[in-house]
Amino acid sequence: VYVNNGIFTMKAGQISKNKSNTGGGVMVMNANGSFTMEAGTISENAVTGYGGGVYVSNGSTFTMKSGDIINNTAAKAGAGIMNNKSIMKLTADTDKQINVTGNSAVEFMGGVLSFGSGSEMHVSGKLLIKDNLCNDPEQPKNLGIGSAINVDGALDGSDIHLVLMDVDELDYKYSTHTSGVLTSGFITSNEGAQLGDFFTYDGPDNFEMVLNESGDNADELEVKEIPGVVKIGDTAYETLAEALANA
Repeated sequence: VYVNNGIFTMKAGQISKNKSNTGGGVMVMNANGSFTMEAGTISENAVTGYGGGVYVSNGSTFTMKSGDIINNTAAKAGAGIMNNKSIMKLTADTDKQINVTGNSAVEFMGGVLSFGSGSEMHVSGKLLIKDNLCNDPEQPKNLGIGSAINVDGALDGSDIHLVLMDVDELDYKYSTHTSGVLTSGFITSNEGAQLGDFFTYDGPDNFEMVLNESGDNADELEVKEIPGVVKIGDTAYETLAEALANA
């Protein structure tokens, strides 16, 4: 399905077994383009580039309220969903569930990739982004974001595996993992939530997810680089940059 400055709503059914360069199941372009997925399944689509299941770009909007984006493939990245400079709302309806699982990429990020200037990602409700795959075992698999996720509501039952990346350039190796704020509205929308609720950090060992308890980003999840755990062979380095410089 190709949406260019139009509106597409999927209420049920399947979009399956299509092949393309980009956007194997649904491709949405330009600021007036929108795709709302209320239910149904997008599965087993394959692309030679990005966005095996759904590809949204250039200021368009993708809203998912329920359903499954599963078992799609991409030779590059974002096999489940690719959000390029657009707005993505994975906001499950009450008593519904969103599943982005079982997608597979060759280079990296089998699940969801959200990046680029102006990109937004919003989440609420029950959302599963997990068990996606990548042919390169050292590359991230599930969700990669370039800026903080907007948590718009309760996430009860959610299981979201993610990494924070500097993805302004098309170079997605581990050298682009970064520290920074991971969420906006985490505690505000989930009173009493603790570190480890809803989100699992999938980055390399020298990055960790923490709950900031003070300052400008109090009650938000952050990613911090921790020293002394980067190894090349038997040699330990204090930072990833130092390790890469001596690789």
